[in-house]
Parts: sequence; C-alpha cells; structure tokens
Amino acid sequence: MACDRVVALNVIDEDAYQQYRNRTADLLAEDGGQRLYDFRVSEALTSAASHPINRVFLIRFPDEETMVAYFADDTYRSARAAHFEDAVAGATLIGAYAAE
Repeated sequence: MACDRVVALNVIDEDAYQQYRNRTADLLAEDGGQRLYDFRVSEALTSAASHPINRVFLIRFPDEETMVAYFADDTYRSARAAHFEDAVAGATLIGAYAAE
C-alpha cells in the first residue's frame, strides 16, 4: 500500500531548495515515488510547528519500505547535506499515512 508524507517547511533559500529538488527528482522517480503536491503558502493560520511555514508538500512512495530506503540512500543524503540543510530553517512532519 502506498505511503504518503505531508511536510511543512520554512524555506529560506529558494535557489538551494530547488537544487535539492532537482538532485533528488530522478532518485525519487527511480524508487516509484512522486511529489503529488507542493505549495508555497503565505500564511499559516494554525500551526503546532516551532518555525514559520512557507512551503507544504505531499510526497508518495509505493510502500513504507521504499520510503525508508529512499531517505537512507547515499545519493539522497548527499543532496540533502549539500542543499536542503542550508535552504530550510525548519521542517515538520504533519502526517504520514497509508494511501490507496
């Protein structure tokens, strides 16, 4: 069963964040993953996050095992270290669930 993750971010460097997305796109597709939704938001009316939110996305994997392997992959970790860490000041997992 597919596994979805909804994540809220505080992106502080759009260019570096786009580089992260570009570097991880092929890996995500190879693993059968998809970025189904990606929103820039101007205001979070209610939030339990400890950081501002200006980006929300939903990413889908074919199953939980694939998701775990994706985030553990060396290519992913390298792209995250090179681009995501400096581009994002805060990340909050809003939810993870099985999807049909």
